[in-house]
Amino acid sequence: MHPQESILLAGTYTDTGSQGIYSFSFNKDEGSARMLHTFQTPHPSFLITAPEFRKVYAVNEANGEEARLTMLDICPDTGILHVAGSVPSLGDGPCHVSRHGLAIGISNYGAGNMSIYRCDSQGMPTCAIATFKGHTGGPCLERQSQPHVHSTLFGQDGKYLYATDFSNDCILVTEILPGCILPIPDIAARLSPGTGPRHMSLSPDGQYLYVIGEINGEVSVFHCLSDGQLKHLQTICDDHDNGYGSAHIVCSQDGKFLYTSHRVNRNGISLWERSSGNGTIRHLEFFPTGIHPRHFCISPDGKFLLVACRDSNSIDIYHRNASTGKLTVTGQHIDIPSPVCVQFYQF
Repeated sequence: MHPQESILLAGTYTDTGSQGIYSFSFNKDEGSARMLHTFQTPHPSFLITAPEFRKVYAVNEANGEEARLTMLDICPDTGILHVAGSVPSLGDGPCHVSRHGLAIGISNYGAGNMSIYRCDSQGMPTCAIATFKGHTGGPCLERQSQPHVHSTLFGQDGKYLYATDFSNDCILVTEILPGCILPIPDIAARLSPGTGPRHMSLSPDGQYLYVIGEINGEVSVFHCLSDGQLKHLQTICDDHDNGYGSAHIVCSQDGKFLYTSHRVNRNGISLWERSSGNGTIRHLEFFPTGIHPRHFCISPDGKFLLVACRDSNSIDIYHRNASTGKLTVTGQHIDIPSPVCVQFYQF
C-alpha cells in the first residue's frame, strides 16, 4: 500500500447481487478508489475495525443461526480479508456493532436486544457476558410497537456502554465491570416522544453525546456525566420534510462540525457547527446526495466525506473543507450493489 493510499471497506446488503464486504485502495490525494478484494458473507450491514488486532468485525443482519458477528483478518498491505471466526449475535437482525478495548456491543434490531461480548488478547470474542432487552412505550405504533435496539456506543474511557432504545425513546446505559455480571441498564436520558433514536456520536473529548432520531429527525445533544448519566442540553429538528428516515451522525475529528444523514423524502447530509464552549450546535447547510444515504464516514485526514447511498448502488465521495465543514462534489464515486456501511481501516 502506497503512503498516499488508505484501505476503505464497504458493507452491503446481499439480496441485490452484492458479494458482501468490499475492500478498496483509497487515494488520499485524488479521492479515487480501486477495488482490492471482495469477501462473501450474508448482509454485512455494519462494520468496525480493530487495527491493533488487524481485524474487521461485521454483523450479519439475518435471523436465526445466520444472525452472527463475523470476525475477519485483514492484510493491511493488500486489503485481502480472511474469516477468523464468528459468534452468535444472540438475537435476530443484528444491525450495529461497537467496540472499546476487549469489549464488544451488538445491537439486534429484530430481537430488540443488545448483547455484550468480551474478547481474548487477539481480539476474538470468547464470552457473552450480557444480553439486555429493549422496551416499548413510544407513540408511533407503526414503528415502535415492538422493542428495537438500534445501536450501542462506548463512552470515551470504556466504562459505560450506551444504547439507543428505539421504541421507548430513550438512551440506556450500563457499566462495563471487570467481572461477568453487568448491572441492568438504566435510563441515561429520555428523548422527545416519537424520536426513535438510531445512531450516536461522541465529541472527540468524550464530553458530549449526539443522537439522531430516525422517526422525528431531531438531533439531541447531551453532556456526559461522570456517573454515566446524560444531561440534556439541546434538541433541534433537522428533518422538516417528515421523511421518517434520518440515519447516521458523525462528529468531525477536530470537533468543529457535526454531520447527519437523511433519507426517504429528501436524501442528503446536513452540516452543523459545534460550539466549543458547551457542545451545542447550529445548522449551516444541507447537501443533496444519492438515494438513501444510510451511512457515511470522514476520511482519516478529514479531506473527504464518503456516503453509502443504498438505493443508488453507489458510494458518493465529497471534498470536505476543514475550515468551513462544507462539502463539494468530486465527481468520484464507487459503484457497488446496496452499500450500507463505509469505514476506513486505519493502521
